[in-house]
Amino acid sequence: MAGRSAVAPLFAFLFVMAPAAVALAGVSDRSLISTVRPLAESPSLPPVAVNPAFNAPMLPPPACDGGRRELEEVARRVAANLASRRIGYNTQPLSDCSGMALRVLEELDNRCDTVIRPDVDEARSASAIAQWYSERGRLVRVLDPLDADDALVPGAITFYGRPGGGQAGLDDVFHIGIVYEVARDEVGRVTGYRLFHGRQPGKVASITGWHRREASPPLGNGTETLVAVAWPSRDLMPAGMAAVADVYDP
Repeated sequence: MAGRSAVAPLFAFLFVMAPAAVALAGVSDRSLISTVRPLAESPSLPPVAVNPAFNAPMLPPPACDGGRRELEEVARRVAANLASRRIGYNTQPLSDCSGMALRVLEELDNRCDTVIRPDVDEARSASAIAQWYSERGRLVRVLDPLDADDALVPGAITFYGRPGGGQAGLDDVFHIGIVYEVARDEVGRVTGYRLFHGRQPGKVASITGWHRREASPPLGNGTETLVAVAWPSRDLMPAGMAAVADVYDP
């Protein structure tokens, strides 16, 4: 009984003093609730300033179409639109393989903030385009196509040697295309990709899917060996390459 009588006054004291303490602090129950609203709900903060769950900066908005789309999505849309027009090889200006690649790159440059590309008078051939990106730190030579998993992403520019010719230097680049879609296995290796390109005389520019890991040569274009990959934006590059490319950006 002595223990119970000692505890009861303590509870009575806390019950009486708790409202008084809140009142002395000048804080109402309603204002207490409002102070713990998520930061993102505060009207004084700029849009998308913080992640409400972690109070950490969010990723920057997408680079294309006024922040509404990622570059990879826009690259696919541009390639699909050009493919739907069924433009015959060399039937009009910029309708060979390098010309079709330059069309895609021009549209990407118009719609995305981070894209760089050569003008037509700077680089009109597949080889010249490869050299242009190499000079700006945006190209990597492919010595073994089976090691190109990190390089191949939608929107990347692929370069190929002559049919049956094996590996080649940039001066000997014969063909060019824009990666449309990439398939990977459970460990991230590229099993194949689809490519938008101006193909050859008598064919229309289209998206092809025979660029497979098990083909010979692997991940090539028919009998043309994959010899280099470039990226029109550092947003598409592997992290190590992107750090190098920053030095070259205008």
